[in-house]
Amino acid sequence: MAYRCAKHLGGKIVLENVSAAESDDYVKRQCSEYFEISPDVTVFRDTLVSLSCPMLTGVKTNRRKVLIPFFKRCSGYVLIEITVSKKDLAKFLSLRTKALP
Repeated sequence: MAYRCAKHLGGKIVLENVSAAESDDYVKRQCSEYFEISPDVTVFRDTLVSLSCPMLTGVKTNRRKVLIPFFKRCSGYVLIEITVSKKDLAKFLSLRTKALP
């Protein structure tokens, strides 16, 4: 069962109530690697990322952190930074080679 709440992933909010473009720009500036994810894709930890348009998600490989955007009805776009295990990081990076819906 996929969860829709970003709280399920843990981590900290680095941007809140921003536009999709502002979130994408932040990811490009802060991450060594980034790629686009489609709306309503399950990233990992059984969490469904709710977006209204494709957006960038980023990786800080050396620090084992990922940046994941979400759309929250109550506060607009939110970008969350999550520290991940090596296993989670590998699973997350596998998304960049998969054909996303």
